[in-house]
Amino acid sequence: MDKMDKEDILVRSRNDNRKGDEREVQNRTNAELFSYWIVIVILFVTALLSDAGVIGGEIFINGRSFLFKDFVWLLNFLSLSCEFGSKFYFSRKIWQLLLCLFFAAGVFSCLIF
Repeated sequence: MDKMDKEDILVRSRNDNRKGDEREVQNRTNAELFSYWIVIVILFVTALLSDAGVIGGEIFINGRSFLFKDFVWLLNFLSLSCEFGSKFYFSRKIWQLLLCLFFAAGVFSCLIF
């Protein structure tokens, strides 16, 4: 086995820690997942409350009116579509693309109907 000189060790260490050390990367990933799921839970609870009639109203976007509950469901589908679209972009797993397209269809159905 060849001995590595000091420069090779430094170059290898820099490459390994380019995105931060393993603990920092894991903490950042956990924080992103936690914050994302909090947003989804809040949107989902808001959508359920609006479906139950607890909260409601209309929202006007570009001259078009949306019921508040439809708007919240639209945000849910849009956020899930973006999440799985970005996950597919980075991981290239086909099931994430399928989920992205499924939730994108939900976005379009909210906009059409």
